[in-house]
Amino acid sequence: MQPKQARLYPWDSLQTSDRISGLAVRIQPREESCEMTSRSAPSRSAHCWPCSKSCLAAFVLTLLSTALHSQVRISEIHYNPAGGSDLEFVELHNAGGAAVDLRGWCFSGGIDFAFTRSTPLAAGAYLVVARNAAALAAELGVDPSRIAGELAGRLDDSGERLSLSDAAGRRVDGVRYDDAWPFDPSAD
Repeated sequence: MQPKQARLYPWDSLQTSDRISGLAVRIQPREESCEMTSRSAPSRSAHCWPCSKSCLAAFVLTLLSTALHSQVRISEIHYNPAGGSDLEFVELHNAGGAAVDLRGWCFSGGIDFAFTRSTPLAAGAYLVVARNAAALAAELGVDPSRIAGELAGRLDDSGERLSLSDAAGRRVDGVRYDDAWPFDPSAD
């Protein structure tokens, strides 16, 4: 889903349809106008307001859309590793064209992990949540800067369902893995 072409609006209040979810409003003090782009999905309304000429920088209000979040995926589940459960991890990939801050996002299912601080995931980047960060870095050579933290619990060696939710509690991705076909049976 691509955003519509940006349009400039006067400072007056603007009522949008109730079919907009991803909304970006840019206040440009020099021109006393708002620039608005949007994507289709449920929402309520948006209002532009004046900004004095003394503003030092443009003020940008961005309401994150599900379309942006849908580009973050669970890309790998390393369960029942040959080196023991300390080498378990779950990897995320941002397949989108923009960075996504994972603050407030969490895993649920067999593992528990919440991104409690700002954790930007750049476009095209990968990030892992590890059972034991030091062991993962030492044994598998994972760059410590790619490890977001350590998960609570452990991945079930015979399979389970994992879910990833954003800060608003919306399910962004989920997967059910198993140790039987069509998954790699060598996990056992």
